[in-house]
Amino acid sequence: LPVWMLLCPRDYLSTYMKLGTVAVLAVGVAIVHPKLEIPMTTHYMNGGGPIISGPVWPYVCLTIACGAISGFHALISSGTTPKMINSESDMLPIGYGAMLTEGFVAMLALITACTLSFGIYQGINAKPEMGLYKPVQTELVELSKRVEVPSRVVELNLPEGKQKTKLPGLAGRTGGAVTLAVGMSDIIGRIPMFNRIKGVFSYWYYFAIMFEALFILTTIDTGTRVARFILQEMLRKVSKRLGSSSWIPGVVMTSAVVSAAWWYLLWNGSIDTIWRMFGVANQLLGCIALSIGTTFILRRSSKRIYALTTFAPMVFMTATVFTGGVQNTIRFLMPPQGIELQLVNGILTIAMLALAVVVLANSLIEWFRILTMPRKPWQEEFDDTPPTGEPMVVGQLD
Repeated sequence: LPVWMLLCPRDYLSTYMKLGTVAVLAVGVAIVHPKLEIPMTTHYMNGGGPIISGPVWPYVCLTIACGAISGFHALISSGTTPKMINSESDMLPIGYGAMLTEGFVAMLALITACTLSFGIYQGINAKPEMGLYKPVQTELVELSKRVEVPSRVVELNLPEGKQKTKLPGLAGRTGGAVTLAVGMSDIIGRIPMFNRIKGVFSYWYYFAIMFEALFILTTIDTGTRVARFILQEMLRKVSKRLGSSSWIPGVVMTSAVVSAAWWYLLWNGSIDTIWRMFGVANQLLGCIALSIGTTFILRRSSKRIYALTTFAPMVFMTATVFTGGVQNTIRFLMPPQGIELQLVNGILTIAMLALAVVVLANSLIEWFRILTMPRKPWQEEFDDTPPTGEPMVVGQLD
């Protein structure tokens, strides 16, 4: 479907809900002023935690992911976003504003998570097989009743074999979404204008789950669309018609291939396995985007020192991501006793790191070439004409 038919109107309408929810949560934090229950440091600082096994650095950056720096958004901003922008002058407030908003949402998510006790946080986020929900089982049962999440029976893979166990509704809800929903419902439910309403905690809990689903819908839609763009660019080397976005059969075929890949991953559960590589993959894309931005500034800016605005964070992110990537690879291919070997994850992580090395090495060569060659007038280095200051119309919603 064209961007203007589904993606643009849906995202436009959902943006009101997203911004409204974030605003309500921010006001709730300011009014309720919740106490942060999770300690500033724990004995998991150097790794070995039940939820994230790695040390604080680099895994805190990889865990926050999009709230720190997002390579996925770099793809989106060069894929679907240009189709929804009328003027080049709109790019700065949209791009910079989105970055600030994303970081603000990440900060609020951290606050809501930290308002839970350490035991409750572990009981929700750790796998049930670890049994970390047991010391706080009574509190989890009461909390589950308050947000109206029913208990459930699951089959656990315990050392003594598979065993069916009845869990509190919130126990073992890994991934972070439930943590945000529980913390958010507690904060907003304690606002004076809401705390007298019956069922307010369960309402805001399920509202937060729906709020998070909007992000997932957008991510899947735009991610599938950008994957199709990339696939068509690759196929353009084979056939110009397949790489053309105006040739309908090619668009339908590549869309079907990407959608079939999604279906396969969901059908056999592989998406759950591959998701563990999201942090490294996302931040690697961020490093590549920063390297491309550095090249662009060196080529076009009259003051090349401005390239430090992208080069400095690129250096930090490269060190962070490659450290995390190497540690992940070791964990995937040489797991501790009792942990399953994750061959696919290990091979894919090595491949991603290798491709990133190629891109960064080429960038270094290009930077050296630019900095050592005599400066040329802007017109001599580029074929197009220099900007006049007039807003450039990028295109309609096609």
